[in-house]
Amino acid sequence: MPAMGTGSSASSLYNLYNMNNPKLNPLELPEIISPVGDFLERNDLLNCIRVSKSFHSTLIGRIWKNILVAEYHYETKRKYPIGETLQKHKKYIEAIIFRSDDQPDESIRIIIPDEYWSLQGCDRLQFIAFEGWMRYKQNEHLSLLLKNHSSTITRLYFNNTQTSRELWETMLGCTNLERLEVTYTNIDDEIDVFLQVCKKIKYLYLNGLSLNRLPASFLGNENSDYNLSNMHTLSLCDIRVYSQHSYTKAYSLGALVRRCPGLRVLEFLDFFEGDGDSFYKEAFLQHPWTQDNLSELILLDAQLKDENTARFLRRMSGLKWLDIPRCELGQHSLQELLSDKQEAFDNGQMVWKTRPQKLCETVERLVFNVRGTDVDGIAQAILSNCPRLKEFVGPKITMTEIANGAEWVSTGLTELAVYLEADIDQETTEGMEKARSVFKQLGKLTQLRSLKLTKRNSNDSETRTLDLRLGTGLDELANLKRLRELSFNDDDHQEIDLEEATWIMDNWPRIEYWNGKLMCDLLAPHNINTCIFLRQSIE
Repeated sequence: MPAMGTGSSASSLYNLYNMNNPKLNPLELPEIISPVGDFLERNDLLNCIRVSKSFHSTLIGRIWKNILVAEYHYETKRKYPIGETLQKHKKYIEAIIFRSDDQPDESIRIIIPDEYWSLQGCDRLQFIAFEGWMRYKQNEHLSLLLKNHSSTITRLYFNNTQTSRELWETMLGCTNLERLEVTYTNIDDEIDVFLQVCKKIKYLYLNGLSLNRLPASFLGNENSDYNLSNMHTLSLCDIRVYSQHSYTKAYSLGALVRRCPGLRVLEFLDFFEGDGDSFYKEAFLQHPWTQDNLSELILLDAQLKDENTARFLRRMSGLKWLDIPRCELGQHSLQELLSDKQEAFDNGQMVWKTRPQKLCETVERLVFNVRGTDVDGIAQAILSNCPRLKEFVGPKITMTEIANGAEWVSTGLTELAVYLEADIDQETTEGMEKARSVFKQLGKLTQLRSLKLTKRNSNDSETRTLDLRLGTGLDELANLKRLRELSFNDDDHQEIDLEEATWIMDNWPRIEYWNGKLMCDLLAPHNINTCIFLRQSIE
């Protein structure tokens, strides 16, 4: 047996096995058994705990880590543990999900045993989910469970569930609560207590929520007890606001954002009303500016012009994630990404200060103007100035811009989705040289997993992108070993043959999807089934 190096955990285990106790079976060591358990499904774990006492003691906690307590119409279908078994293993439980089928007929429902609501001593219990109890008030039961574990609970999830003032007041006593997710629920008379709970937490996800009777002191600009200084992640999706005051929904949600001075991540989507622009104005254009820590912004339905995009970029100290697919990001915004200066407010006065780093030096995900065509040079400028960029979904970029432009520094990209327009004749000598230059740039993206080269959701018959031919440089992409998806939808001009298809399968071992229609058209004359061809090549 070759000698093993020193200093590693594997080396330590080897020395323990060979020197301290030569008769010790390595499969009795928890340090070896535990990592194996990370890759096993529940049924496999159930089999493994029967192998030996060491396997049982090491892996039993994984089986009990997450418990689903679901109602069934027939007791014989019950799958969750009860009685002595539950009491014996409750110390391993970290998460409990209570799920109801919400049947309107009480007579055909199996009520969850009281022993779950009265559980005590689950020292590892951190997460409770409550799903589908809109027709029934089980709040007193859940309140008891929360009270019994008020010091361990860190995360709560309510989906399509009735809540009450008592339940929210109980949450106030959960001293370590950090994450709250509420979907499809009405917050009415208990709105003031709900806002007090929000003061405690760091992560708040609201989806399909109805907020009623927001306090006037919350909506006003004056200081109040509703400042949410702990909040650093806020997600607002399809929220309805019903107020007895004259404030709009956009204003009310903007007020919520402005009361989160420590906010780092903000997501907003209004699928029903599509009012992202109004929300933007209320959240970002009011005085004073409170979002000095914001670094991740997701506005999925806003349609901002370049000047407005630049306006909030000008105020940001750092940028990690910008997902604004329907917004413009042009020359004004690009200038802010490249600038080392930003707007800041000092004692109510706007001043300029130097950023710790330029925004282009910190951004990791950038999505904007995904259907844009009149944005000459922007995509090329992004790729040649954002060294930490991992995911880029953007507008058109031309082969000429790439061939004549600066070297890309975004070499760590894992996703690239742009319309790479073939604005040259790829049959001429000059065109073939430019095509190879483009291939060389793409070939340096060795971490790439997804590559999409045409317009999104387009039926444009004139779409034309880079021809994937070996003669013009496809071989420059030989190092894209991680690539799983290649797409160039609606490009009916691709001039590749079975030779290129075979090369792709030989050189990209992880490829799973390659532009379905083109692949089928290419392989049909050879009587090769596309799915079988892909799967066999991968294996």
